[in-house]
Amino acid sequence: MLGLRSGLLPKLLNPFLPALQEVLCDGIRMRATIHIGPLTGGRSITAGSGMARVQAHRLLDAGPVRALLERSGPGTKVAAVVSERAYVDAVLSGYAGDDPGLYVPVPVRVKSFAQTAYLRVPAPTGELLTHGFTTPGQRRGRT
Repeated sequence: MLGLRSGLLPKLLNPFLPALQEVLCDGIRMRATIHIGPLTGGRSITAGSGMARVQAHRLLDAGPVRALLERSGPGTKVAAVVSERAYVDAVLSGYAGDDPGLYVPVPVRVKSFAQTAYLRVPAPTGELLTHGFTTPGQRRGRT
């Protein structure tokens, strides 16, 4: 968990996600979530708590983002899930300079958390290329 000031949100989507894909060593693969909201307490960028932190962890634990790495080949090193608020604030606004078509909406349900989120894979491989980012069950909200 890393908390940053909200003005950095667009840079986390573009160029950070593609750059992360490029710099990760072979064999290292990761899920990432990008979310926006206030953190309370803590003085460092890795400290703090609150609803935004809980939601970020729920997004990271969601089935659709886990499935991206499971269904991709070793060339895919980063699978990201972006919260609806981050997507609207940074992508739809044009602030991140990313094409909205690079993101795939999915319903996410983890415990009591439910939200539409957006999947982003800087370098799709394997089944992601042949069958897409989501399965029929994910598109219907079974996560």
